[in-house]
Amino acid sequence: MGRYDLRDFLKIKNIECVALCDVDDSRVGETVKRVLDPASVAAPGLTTRDFRKVLELKELEAVIVATPDHWHALPTIAACHAGKDVYVEKPLSVSIAEGRAMVENARKHERVVQMGTQQRSAPHYTAGSRIREEREARARTTGSGLGLSRRERRDTGQTRW
Repeated sequence: MGRYDLRDFLKIKNIECVALCDVDDSRVGETVKRVLDPASVAAPGLTTRDFRKVLELKELEAVIVATPDHWHALPTIAACHAGKDVYVEKPLSVSIAEGRAMVENARKHERVVQMGTQQRSAPHYTAGSRIREEREARARTTGSGLGLSRRERRDTGQTRW
């Protein structure tokens, strides 16, 4: 998602990419090739595997955190400590404690932290919500119940809803 987020952010006036960070060098190279068109966008001054080096950049005002889900909290908190605003992909965190720590650090360091929720307003999501609300209302009026079951399959370890 980071590549797509960067592409969309670069459409905004006065936004430029000053650094790219990924533990996979080929991902950085692919992003430079596919998103940072040399004819229209300046190449980043820094490419690195270490996000802490990115946070040291004085000219950097905000970061995109599009790491694997279990890595959203640490770079978001570190960015807040470094005085950077953050756009973080969903899910915000993998635990309530992580989420609280992220919120506390954003408030403590007076940073803006925005979580991506791009698809929440798509027509099929709002239609699904409307159907759920109608079923819940019907269940309340008829006295029947509406439930959700979460069960882990022992044979595959996958969770089924």
